[in-house]
Amino acid sequence: MPSLRTVVPSLVHYPGIPALPEGTERYRAKGGGSVVVRVEAGDRVSVIDSEGGQICELSFLDEKGRFQAAGLGTAFTNSAEGLKTILQMDDESAARMRVALQRRGADLAAAGALSIFGAGSSPG
Repeated sequence: MPSLRTVVPSLVHYPGIPALPEGTERYRAKGGGSVVVRVEAGDRVSVIDSEGGQICELSFLDEKGRFQAAGLGTAFTNSAEGLKTILQMDDESAARMRVALQRRGADLAAAGALSIFGAGSSPG
C-alpha cells in the first residue's frame, strides 16, 4: 500500500539557534532596552552577555509591585538608575516597561537593581 505522506528530511528552521530543552525560555533585550519576565518560585535565571562589555541591571518585583532583592537571592547594588534612564526614553521597549511597572503598581522611588557585567565582561 502506498504511503499517505511524502517523506521529507528534517530542516533547521533557524540556523545557529540551538533548540532549547523542554521548560526553557529565552528572552533577548536589545542594547539599551529592557525585558519583563515573570519568574516564579523554583525558576532558575541565567543572563548572558553575548557580545561582552555590556552593562546589565536586574530588578525583581514581588506580586505587590515592591522591589525585592531577595527575589534575586542577593542584595541590590544600586537604585535602578539604568531602569530609570530607560523609562525616560521614547521607544517601544521603554513603553512596554512603563506599562508593566504601572500595572504592578511599582514605586520607582523604592527601586533597586543588581548590576552585572560591564566594560570588562567577556562575551558569552
